[in-house]
Amino acid sequence: MNGKELKELRKDRGLTQTQLAELTGIPLGTIGRLEASGDDIKKIDLLGKIADLFKIETSSSLANYGSAKLEAKPIRLADPEGLFATADRFYELADHTIIMQTPVIPYKAYASYLRGHSDPEFYEGLETIPIPVDKNHKGSYLIFEIGGESMVDYRTAEMARKSIWPGQKVIGRDLRREHWKYKLHINSTECWIIVHREKGIVLKEIIAHDVEKGLITLHSWNPDKEEHPDYTVSLDDVSQIFNVVDPYGKL
Repeated sequence: MNGKELKELRKDRGLTQTQLAELTGIPLGTIGRLEASGDDIKKIDLLGKIADLFKIETSSSLANYGSAKLEAKPIRLADPEGLFATADRFYELADHTIIMQTPVIPYKAYASYLRGHSDPEFYEGLETIPIPVDKNHKGSYLIFEIGGESMVDYRTAEMARKSIWPGQKVIGRDLRREHWKYKLHINSTECWIIVHREKGIVLKEIIAHDVEKGLITLHSWNPDKEEHPDYTVSLDDVSQIFNVVDPYGKL
């Protein structure tokens, strides 16, 4: 990564140089110098701080810093057999790693998903990402590409690392409707994908579930509550609920 790429990434996230300095601990002068010069960022600690904040792996950081992060999260975007090695949902590699091929719902296809998610033909031709798993999981898993900034909070470095940025992908496990009549595990699941018939597909934290009335209250991590207020929806208006699997293992 070089200073020009850092500047583009910072602006894409809507951050000032001062905010970037506060979130990463990198001196403001260093950020300004790198962006002005466009020089390659060679220091491993700087690459590590940038990669941590923006959840990225650059060719430079992978070689020096990012490999440890990949080992810590057993999620990879490719495997030795190739993306289209088999049409099977699950297959096993030579090292006995089990791969689950998981369809990706791109942000631009959200409207189409709302109309056609119950039709098996909708999933034909979708990109799939091979995810290493410990067993042949039952249930339905999908990967959603996130749009919008409702789950972005950059007030502190810790909150920024926890945030789910536009363009990132999260893995969701479909929670069957018969389970909705019981109390959702909102204390152990940090965020959910809600497929709402009118509001569309949203990524939110569920902070309350009124089982008797069939209501859930949705919360955005973004602190701008004028733009991203909390609101309550009826489960009668919800088509699907996915609990996000390990949001800190975002793709």
